[in-house]
Amino acid sequence: MNHSESHTDPAHSVAEQLDHLPSAREPHARSLPDIAPSLDDTLVPVGESEPELVMDVDVAPDDSEDDGDGDTSDPGQGSSPKPKPESDLVLVATWNAKKITLCLPRTATIEHLKLHLEQETLVPAHRQKLVGLVKGRLPADHIVLGTLDLPPPKGTLPGPSFLMMGTADANLFKDPSKLSTLPHVLNDLDDGTVDDFEPTAGSAALAIRKSAKIQQKLMLYVEKTTISVINPPRPGKHLLVLDLDYTIFDCKAFSQNQMDLLRPGTHEFLSAVYQHYDIVIWSQTHWAALEAKVTDMGLISHPSYQLSFVLNKSSMFTIVSKLKDRSLQHQVKALEIIWRKFPDRWSHRNTVHVDDLGRNFALNPGNGIKVSQWRLTDESKQQDREMGLLTKYLVHLRAVPDVSAVDHMKWRSIAKRLP
Repeated sequence: MNHSESHTDPAHSVAEQLDHLPSAREPHARSLPDIAPSLDDTLVPVGESEPELVMDVDVAPDDSEDDGDGDTSDPGQGSSPKPKPESDLVLVATWNAKKITLCLPRTATIEHLKLHLEQETLVPAHRQKLVGLVKGRLPADHIVLGTLDLPPPKGTLPGPSFLMMGTADANLFKDPSKLSTLPHVLNDLDDGTVDDFEPTAGSAALAIRKSAKIQQKLMLYVEKTTISVINPPRPGKHLLVLDLDYTIFDCKAFSQNQMDLLRPGTHEFLSAVYQHYDIVIWSQTHWAALEAKVTDMGLISHPSYQLSFVLNKSSMFTIVSKLKDRSLQHQVKALEIIWRKFPDRWSHRNTVHVDDLGRNFALNPGNGIKVSQWRLTDESKQQDREMGLLTKYLVHLRAVPDVSAVDHMKWRSIAKRLP
């Protein structure tokens, strides 16, 4: 199959090829609710108020993500022995907030599985990444499914489950000059002049977190957030929660190669801090766009580091921050959601949140590190040193008993003094 050729009817083309492969029996897809709620991403002036910081909460539509986690620790490749003579395999793939159930003969290969998934999703087989089907790296396409050591079914699922990453042709990044209209960028930072603030830790922030409304919304979003673990947490590691748009990726710039839009030194930064931190991406975008970005930029498959999981805007809710001269309505990334999901691993003591928007960590100011905004220009590609300084600072923080007790507003000056 030549994946470089365009198809007027991808599903029909794949179906013709499947006629020559072991047949899938009664494949079907069960659609789940779109995990990204429709939320207002812009700042809304609310009115004047006293010079204190108080917050209220706006309820977002209820959604939930599907669980497509898997373990990717040790490689599982090798030659293909004879398949086990048992009944057909039932596999469950999670892709783009959908669960896709396939029934395949044990003599089918990984290539056959990808082609059936291409028929279901219109994601070309060569662009698919299957996470959690086996432990470690996915074997070669010619390996027979019946010879693999597949994980047991989870919960009430009819068979082993795995996460499929990939973008359909229709949803790929396109040259803006060739489009008549551009989609709305699902990020609340439209230009460099948008209002932002960097909250400070103290009694006011503590009172906000303990307010009844905040606690009610935290409970709601802890319940509605399903975390699909890609790589399990490692004992003794701190947690890095990393923003995407304008922190390490310029989502408004265009390039044929998405890697060109990454902040200089991003992969080196993540490789270095991975020795001390488990890494989570939390982006204020919808799942489809987020999935495409982490896949196309190589964040999900880099050989020197691994992502634990990814969260999108469906796990964020809206609050109103009343500042000295104005009130602002904005969304927030509440780290408490993660902490309650992993109470034995992470807490305010060992979690850092790196973001270009200070308001995103308004509920956890003691854990927030605000970086400069990344915009791709010829000058910025040559002069940006943010990732190098951040690497030094996070390695330094690894030895601090409680990272929330540190004044992160001075992080650059500290990093510049470090060896």
